[in-house]
Amino acid sequence: MIALNEYEIPNIPMKNFEWENDQPKGKLELLQKYINKELNENVNNYIKSKEIDKISFFFSIYIYVLSKYSNQEKVYTSIINNGRNPKQYQKMKGMFESSLPLLINVSNETSFEDFIKENMNILLKLYKDDLVSFDELINQHNLKKLNNCFVYQPETILTSEKNEDDNDDSTDSNSTFSKFDITFNLIEKDSDYVIKIEFNSDLYETSTIEKFVESYEEVIRHISDFENLTNTIDYIPLNEKNKIIYEFNDNDYDYTRNKCYHTEFERVAQENPDNIAIIFNEKEITYRELDEMSNSLAHVLKQKGIERNDIIPIVCDRSYYFVVSALAIMKSGGAFLFVDPEFPIDRITYMIKEAHPKLILTYIQDNESFNTLNYLDIPIVQLDHHNYNENRTKIDNINDSSDLSYVMFTSGTTGKPKGTMITHDNLINHCLYVHKKNGKHDIYGDDLHCALSISKFTFALSVTEFTDNQCNWKF
Repeated sequence: MIALNEYEIPNIPMKNFEWENDQPKGKLELLQKYINKELNENVNNYIKSKEIDKISFFFSIYIYVLSKYSNQEKVYTSIINNGRNPKQYQKMKGMFESSLPLLINVSNETSFEDFIKENMNILLKLYKDDLVSFDELINQHNLKKLNNCFVYQPETILTSEKNEDDNDDSTDSNSTFSKFDITFNLIEKDSDYVIKIEFNSDLYETSTIEKFVESYEEVIRHISDFENLTNTIDYIPLNEKNKIIYEFNDNDYDYTRNKCYHTEFERVAQENPDNIAIIFNEKEITYRELDEMSNSLAHVLKQKGIERNDIIPIVCDRSYYFVVSALAIMKSGGAFLFVDPEFPIDRITYMIKEAHPKLILTYIQDNESFNTLNYLDIPIVQLDHHNYNENRTKIDNINDSSDLSYVMFTSGTTGKPKGTMITHDNLINHCLYVHKKNGKHDIYGDDLHCALSISKFTFALSVTEFTDNQCNWKF
């Protein structure tokens, strides 16, 4: 029954379009499908053994699927009543139909079997109290306009229809327009069950309605599970489930997992020595220069005792020094941690102490921020004071792909910031994913010549901006 609380009109996925004023009435389109005969037998046996009526059974499945497609636990719907109680069915001929609004709660705390029985009680009470017209109910309770309807047509009614002139006000198969956006008919015919959906073709794709019907059948297919909780009943057909789980995520690509980011960068630098790697303001740095500058700084870090997996903070204003120092740290065996000098001093101190670094790399133009770091009693290497023309020779790699490449701290909105440790495996996999489809086909081809770096270095996307575009990912 309708409860005077909040509810929404259920909408399954619609076509992607906008209308200027009112929602279009829409052209009526029909979709019909016979339920599998084997399922028919299962339905009849279940209904007989559980002593429930067919209309409650089929109506409950309709509500359940509608709740899944509209992502609503409370489903606002209507059902067509023949205008007379069950005792009158045998005495009167013809169709005397009325729409009865309902608000059905799809509880996840009861079994699907109990859900059917609850709906059976609701429908019995609804038919018993069917003395108020639909328009009166709408006006009395200020109800929202209905957009869907469930109709069950038993074979006895269909037989009488064949012998009587039928005035069906709910739907008209010859009409250009549909009264409801969706009318779900469950028809009992010659020992078969037929689903016939009449829908507003201006709102819904035929493929969406077809999927809805497939989901309806899928629920019936799991009739043996109806003693389980309602939300555990599967409504996604196996072919759709395979598509979602496997086909949509079919990006498995087997590649040699023994690579480090800095060694891949060195390969690209050797292949494209004179190509521009970084543009910062008026300064341009080639791949050869970037490779050699990072080698020079990496030698200094090695001399200062940096070893595998040592975490080195980079407290740096936005400049090319960040890229140079990040590569140098990885070449020396360590992992970089970027710290924004604009962070509050308490946060800077916390992050650096969490990393337990042997030294800090800095390029800070604000003297006050730089002086703050001196209180940490950790050696500081100023990036703009280093002579990058010294000792540019290549450094032998000491890392495995499972070693750390960098650490990124979370924002700390739910507490203290937490450091996320990213390995070379993680970074290489990410770069390969961004540039390749299934690891094989170039997404950008020859069209990508440069990329704009706009993110703060403390934002995860910034690592993507400079790492993904520095290497030509051809494994």
